[in-house]
Amino acid sequence: MAWVISGGHWTEEDKARYPEVRMSHHWKNLDGDTRQLEVIDASQDDGGLMSGRSPQDGRPIRDKNVPTRLERTGPTLEEYPLQDVLSYWSGNLLVCKAFRDLLEEMEPGVHQFFPMDLLVNGTKVATYYWFVCCTRLATLAADHCYPPLNPRGFWKPSPFGQNQGDRVVLSKRLIGAHHAWYDKFYGKTFFSNAFAERLQTLKLTGIDSFQFPEV
Repeated sequence: MAWVISGGHWTEEDKARYPEVRMSHHWKNLDGDTRQLEVIDASQDDGGLMSGRSPQDGRPIRDKNVPTRLERTGPTLEEYPLQDVLSYWSGNLLVCKAFRDLLEEMEPGVHQFFPMDLLVNGTKVATYYWFVCCTRLATLAADHCYPPLNPRGFWKPSPFGQNQGDRVVLSKRLIGAHHAWYDKFYGKTFFSNAFAERLQTLKLTGIDSFQFPEV
């Protein structure tokens, strides 16, 4: 199985215990400028469009303009605890040291982890890491996806109400030994089953995940 992982997920038990989590509380950049981010190599390949500024295209970004301090205002940590894996700026992962260390152990030096100091109401409470996936691959199993991939290799879902048989399947051969990668024809960042299994043993909070079959 391949996994798509998101952060900032609250369980129903959490929502009952901490009423503030039902509200929307965002992290504000105290420095940097995410509008001015630059991909180091923005050359277009045969996959999805490279914007040149997106940290979600499977290419490294320059450290210039990357924020280093984020602040949340409003509820205290007792009212709204800090999760281990957070959602930051368009669904990017902001992860604790344990997440970073595990992926670095399995794929040393491949991905970017930009340290960010987290402040709550003006007080620093932790240092987390903005994860930028730096591997861009084509990993869809063309003979097993439905609807079939289009001539350029992209998968598109069936019309609404007619998608009961839709399936996205990935190729073990094309994934190879990678543990985190961005699929340039599907537009999502995936994690390997080996990484996901080890991540589960850490029992980190805030994680939600979806499985995709492999052949």
